[in-house]
Amino acid sequence: MTYLVFARKYRPLTFDEVVGQQHIVKTLKNSILNNRLHHAFIFSGPRGVGKTTTARILAKSLNCETGITISPCNRCSICIEITNGSSMDVQEIDAASHTGVDNIREIIDKVAYTPIKARYKVYIIDEAHMLSKAAFNALLKTLEEPPPHVKFIFATTEPNKIIPTITSRCQRFDFKRVENTDIITHLEEVLKKENIRYSKAALSIIARESHGSIRDALSILEHVISFSSGDVNEEAITTALGLISRTTIIKLFKCILNKEKEKAVEIIDESYMAGFDLQLLFNELIALTRNVLLLKIGQEKIIYNDLTSEDVEELRPLIGQYTTQGLHMLFDIFFNASDEIAKSEHPLFTAEIAILKAISVSSLKPIEEIIQRFENLEKRLLDKVATTSEQSNRVAEKEKADLDQPDIWLKIIEETKRRGKINLASILEDGVFIALDDNKMKIGFKGMVQLASVREKKNIDFIKQIINDITGKEVELVIQDLSIVDKVPFSISEEITKKKSESNRKETEEMIQHPLVQTAIQIFNAKIIEDKDKK
Repeated sequence: MTYLVFARKYRPLTFDEVVGQQHIVKTLKNSILNNRLHHAFIFSGPRGVGKTTTARILAKSLNCETGITISPCNRCSICIEITNGSSMDVQEIDAASHTGVDNIREIIDKVAYTPIKARYKVYIIDEAHMLSKAAFNALLKTLEEPPPHVKFIFATTEPNKIIPTITSRCQRFDFKRVENTDIITHLEEVLKKENIRYSKAALSIIARESHGSIRDALSILEHVISFSSGDVNEEAITTALGLISRTTIIKLFKCILNKEKEKAVEIIDESYMAGFDLQLLFNELIALTRNVLLLKIGQEKIIYNDLTSEDVEELRPLIGQYTTQGLHMLFDIFFNASDEIAKSEHPLFTAEIAILKAISVSSLKPIEEIIQRFENLEKRLLDKVATTSEQSNRVAEKEKADLDQPDIWLKIIEETKRRGKINLASILEDGVFIALDDNKMKIGFKGMVQLASVREKKNIDFIKQIINDITGKEVELVIQDLSIVDKVPFSISEEITKKKSESNRKETEEMIQHPLVQTAIQIFNAKIIEDKDKK
């Protein structure tokens, strides 16, 4: 008996057997039941998702000897002929090899004739986007007003290449990629019928590698069965297809998160020496990073479409080790590395550097943590500034309160100089602080010239304003003649001289201690001579 591949042996024969296209199956069933079936259809979608299969089932539903039905019997001669592709009334045309106007004219010439055996003539035109524009235009009139016994079904993977005038005359159905969970369930049914043992993890890998195509999944499964001569397990699949095991990828990912540079590079080198495609390895890292990211934001439904529940539980502890921004950076690094490896003359070097770069990124602090640190630092600085300001205010208040200290007069003289009243400041330096009683400050002068100058109203007002600015209080200023004062408690000029002397002495001591001066003393065996004039 001729061997049938799984894709043909387990091809759906009824609408209920179609995998993952429930939205299309439901619409077609309702159209048949309500007698509202269109005369032309466009079945579009990726390869291997059931477009041609659904078209055949629709043809059998219209032509089954039991009558128009949503459940063809698949036992009558018409159903069997349609299934085998030998029906004269249901013709499958490969548009890739029948692209010209002449091929379409043959169809147009035959359309007018009634079916030989069935109720409807059904033309299933596969890869319809390959038809030329002239061929499409030749079909327009027939497609718009076909005989009542004719149905057209255009199957295509590129519906955008079908001209709008054709699309507008058809009812379009978009087939989607089959979810991995549905593929796994279908593969389990096939393996049970074939009495072959399998592991769920192995079927998960096949589903992932099929990229939503049932036909590709069955082809991969058949390849693995031939390789392993029996059981379908993860080891057999990775070896047969040249894939890197999910365990290795997760191990490498953990090494990156844990900053284990030696182990990570060792995994890369071992994979390369084992003959694995490093670009494929980084594609797996991209997929794993994507899964961890989706798991982090709570999209477990999407995760389960790509991973088994066991894989998800193994990845779950990794969520807390990385921020969302960090995972984005890892994704970019792996994505760029995959592209660079494909073009690099030294793919191993490129892969190693990319892994080390990913590990260095894992050492970076999350932006949230950095912002929080800045906020804490800002808070501490503001608290410190507030404390310093409070202390300064207390000192200022204390200074304002200590008005009985003679130093306040020195501050008045300095402020007078700062405000540009140099002559007045010189006169005030000859003054003597006498007393401060009940917010009344008494200052005495020796000469009549000084007394007369200071007692001028503008100078009195000026001095009082300075006192008010310094002390924060209104102080009455009394200028006295020293000839009527028995004892002078404080001389401004003497205090200034004293302070200048102390300043000069300090300056001299600092100069002597300067390293250059000390070096000169040692070289020339010199000694310090007192500056008598300065003294």
